[in-house]
Amino acid sequence: MDTPMEIARFLQVKWGLGLGGGALICNPVAEADEIPAAEMAGPIDAAVAEAAQLGVTGKAVTPHVLARIVELTHGRSLRTNIALVQSNARLAAEIAVALSRAMSRRQMQPGVRLPLGVNGNGRAAGWLAAPQLFPELPWAS
Repeated sequence: MDTPMEIARFLQVKWGLGLGGGALICNPVAEADEIPAAEMAGPIDAAVAEAAQLGVTGKAVTPHVLARIVELTHGRSLRTNIALVQSNARLAAEIAVALSRAMSRRQMQPGVRLPLGVNGNGRAAGWLAAPQLFPELPWAS
């Protein structure tokens, strides 16, 4: 799923099926704000080793390690984390807007179906009769 509308549609179907549990939505940091893994490996390893050496345990480990990484990256990791938080908030808001729009126009219409999966030929493997929540998405007949 690549758009807030697709994520909202997924959530509506999940909830409509009565499935419990949460949904993990991955939203990588923008490339402009990213720190390559190879650059981060050293500071992470050093911060974790230092925490162990100092006997930092339990709830204190994460704040200690993060603070040390900020120091070792001269603030760059903090800027990256702030950019990620901002991006996550923006995506959450976009998903909320898509859900709100879908819920405000929710109406049962016979014959509307949601694909349950796609087979090797790119055709729907099964269908779920459902309300037409997202008419702007392509609906198979």
